[in-house]
Amino acid sequence: MKSDAATISSLTADDNFPLANIKDEFLSVRYKPTAVTGQYIDFDFGADTEIDTFCLSSNLTSSATITVQHDDNSSFTSPTTIAITETGEDIIFETFTSASDRYWRVNFADSTLSEITIGRCVLTSYHSVPSIGLRPVVTKNTTASNRFSNAGQAHGTSGYFYNTYDLTFPDPTKAQREAIETLFETMYNYTPFFADVFEEGEYPPTYCVLDMEAMGFTYQPYDAYSVSILLREAF
Repeated sequence: MKSDAATISSLTADDNFPLANIKDEFLSVRYKPTAVTGQYIDFDFGADTEIDTFCLSSNLTSSATITVQHDDNSSFTSPTTIAITETGEDIIFETFTSASDRYWRVNFADSTLSEITIGRCVLTSYHSVPSIGLRPVVTKNTTASNRFSNAGQAHGTSGYFYNTYDLTFPDPTKAQREAIETLFETMYNYTPFFADVFEEGEYPPTYCVLDMEAMGFTYQPYDAYSVSILLREAF
């Protein structure tokens, strides 16, 4: 997440929910501006930095307006503006034509809300893994459990639900295999990142981790092989 290394500032911030919270890896740790319109977050990368991806976890609705701007000066006197169109989800994941500048700004507003809360706001580079006819296996999991007493009375312990995504890449080329290996080496275990698993919109983007300690290659007949990775939602 490139923007985690940037110096950040905002137009407003609630003292109890400071801007620094947008870098916290727990989405439940929130930043709150003190108004719901005309707000922005600035990122100073210290040098020109190439950006092509915007990710946001927030309570912003489909009525929100969000833009990303970049400029070569901190006053944003002549910025280039990029409209973010994929609004209305708890997690927004949108890519755009890459650009390089030192200063970046995220503008946001949603007059339908009484307050805006943001759990994570990221400007970074898109990392693509090969599709190769990929069709993820999605499993709905829960930490809840059902039990029975000695007398046969059923009872349960509450928990939470989360998805896992088992992605198998059949017969990848050498370059495609290396792209998957780079993802594993870069993110590894328990480093949360945003992922857009289904491009068709069947599932919204997710905040997840690589839920695996090793990467294996399954060899198939005729010298072909497949590679699998396992993602788990991380709140």
